[in-house]
Amino acid sequence: MLVVTAAGGGIQAAAWTTEVLAQLQAECDKTVPDQFANSISLVSGVSGGSVGLMFYLGTRFQATPDLAAAVKASRGSSLSQVTKALAYNDLCRAFLPFLLLDKYDDRGLALQHAWIYNAKCGPSDYGAELERATLRSWGAAALSGRIPAVILNSTVVEEGKRLAFSTIPLKDESSPGFVEFNTLYPGYDIPIATAARLSSAFTFVSPASRPDGPGLDSPRPDGSPHPEYLHLVDGGYLDNSGISGLVQWLKQTIDSIDPSSGKLPTKIMLIEIGSFPNIPDYIKSQRGTFFQIWAPLLTLTTVRGAGHEAAAQRELALFQEYCASKEIKFGWKKFQFAGYNKAYPTASPETPPLSWRLTKEQQHAIDDNWEKVADKAKEVAAFLKEGTMSLDAH
Repeated sequence: MLVVTAAGGGIQAAAWTTEVLAQLQAECDKTVPDQFANSISLVSGVSGGSVGLMFYLGTRFQATPDLAAAVKASRGSSLSQVTKALAYNDLCRAFLPFLLLDKYDDRGLALQHAWIYNAKCGPSDYGAELERATLRSWGAAALSGRIPAVILNSTVVEEGKRLAFSTIPLKDESSPGFVEFNTLYPGYDIPIATAARLSSAFTFVSPASRPDGPGLDSPRPDGSPHPEYLHLVDGGYLDNSGISGLVQWLKQTIDSIDPSSGKLPTKIMLIEIGSFPNIPDYIKSQRGTFFQIWAPLLTLTTVRGAGHEAAAQRELALFQEYCASKEIKFGWKKFQFAGYNKAYPTASPETPPLSWRLTKEQQHAIDDNWEKVADKAKEVAAFLKEGTMSLDAH
């Protein structure tokens, strides 16, 4: 049994996620066609990782999955569309709202339209499938076994909770700080591209968004705020790895299986697609007075990164203990993007791109990074073929 998490990091994370999954499928399918894709039971994505999962899973609806089209689409630029929407639509909304012809037409919608356009720039029907895909249609596909269960993680601004766009929602939401989309907005559906965009609405590139529809203006049964008033942003604010959603879903699913039925998995391998590494470039030999002004904000930033990594380690260790109690062997292989190669001078070696555009040098750097972890693909193939599982340290 394979499960996948895809971490955040903007367009770099989207491209890296799609590259890793496409390469893993190519390696594993050398012996048994479709073995890799059919072995994945669950994927959980955050931010750019959610976008990469969308591009990869969209190929599963083709007669012949076009992985090259998915990789190309994940690297396609959407910067010009977002910039145009920001300069015209969003500025008009801020200063001359009475001139707006379509209140929904903003830089967020432009971003997801650009993703669909990039997916259509090929000979296949790949982009058309992504355009019509919704959470419910992918839920039906997951129940039929055509694709794995999917969790795209977002964050509720006003409540600080993790919101999960799940194709197979959890039945029990007893965990604190968590809500399912189907629970918060019962009876509603949402395009997969929109769910991926809300999962990757980090910084100011994509806006915090709220729903607009009939029946949303009534309070929830527990008296909490009207769901139409709640805004959604990037899932990476709360958990930038996607591990929390994956562990919660797996644990509830395993608990629901009768141990005597023989249906419990004996081995679970997690493919963890890592985000851009934290680089301590803030450390200087001397600091002045102005450092004291922005030190609190810097602390929030650095603690967030370190805290996410610590939480991921703790959750994986606890889940490994839980699996051992069920006589299930659990391990993981981490495919970490190591950073940009300094041989490419225009590709920053220190930080990932904050815009939705990759230069040619940055795309070459993604190819180079795959070469550094390609041996792990053979280990995943060995797990599928022979059941052998070597563990990565976290």
